[in-house]
Amino acid sequence: QKFKSNLVPVTCVLLTIWSYINTILPPQHTVIHIPIRNLPPQFENFHILHLSDIHIGPTTGKSFLDTMIRRSNELNPDMVALTGDLVDSTVKNLKYATANLKNLKSKHGTFYITGNHEYYTSDVDNWMTYLKSLGINVLHNTHHIISDSWGQSICIAGVDDRQAELMSYPGHGPDPLAAVNHCPKESPLILLAHQPKTAKEVLEVIDRVDLILSGHTHGGQIFPAHVFIWMAQPFFSGLYHPSEDTHVFTSRGLRFYGAPIRFLSYPEYTSVYLHAKP
Repeated sequence: QKFKSNLVPVTCVLLTIWSYINTILPPQHTVIHIPIRNLPPQFENFHILHLSDIHIGPTTGKSFLDTMIRRSNELNPDMVALTGDLVDSTVKNLKYATANLKNLKSKHGTFYITGNHEYYTSDVDNWMTYLKSLGINVLHNTHHIISDSWGQSICIAGVDDRQAELMSYPGHGPDPLAAVNHCPKESPLILLAHQPKTAKEVLEVIDRVDLILSGHTHGGQIFPAHVFIWMAQPFFSGLYHPSEDTHVFTSRGLRFYGAPIRFLSYPEYTSVYLHAKP
């Protein structure tokens, strides 16, 4: 009887320890391959390193970010995608911790969109300005065209997080049509949208999107929260194929929000390789 009475609290302690260990072990490196229609030959095997939900702030600091920058650079990607929830405080508080973002290396640069937590800081405009000063391309309902020496291109677009609308944040909020306006119609379109809900809304208003990269869900972070997040978000975690020529990938993210625990949801960073669709 005494054994049974101790079983529940002991089990809870062990699961808590395990969940904490999941947050301090190196994140998993996930590799996915995406077939893209009309991909120019020069972009075959184009490598996007997808980093999401780093949550630099009270529980994630400079040492973790510097480690991820080093790992990213070792992979030598063609571009880096930062899909929101990068920070959990103001520029003033985190300027030192984030300064080495300028050292992220890739052939075509780093591209960033806001997540909901950037709006919680009430400092999102200062973050955009500061990140630009570090050489990061901020996609504020805008796009960037990556061209090769032959004039062929892919379009990298990004939208603001939908939290901006909920908070009535002036000058912010997702505008997919503005983001892709003037993208060459013949070029593959890669779009960054922090929340899977936003990804779904993008697909409702834009006919052609080849790949959407999202984050936000943390893969549930703590079971049984998985169930409720799965119900709330149309693309919960991993790779989805909502239409013949469209893929959506939702990252489990690199860190956590709130308590430093992850249960049945492991942190990840992702190498996304583009290939011409047969």
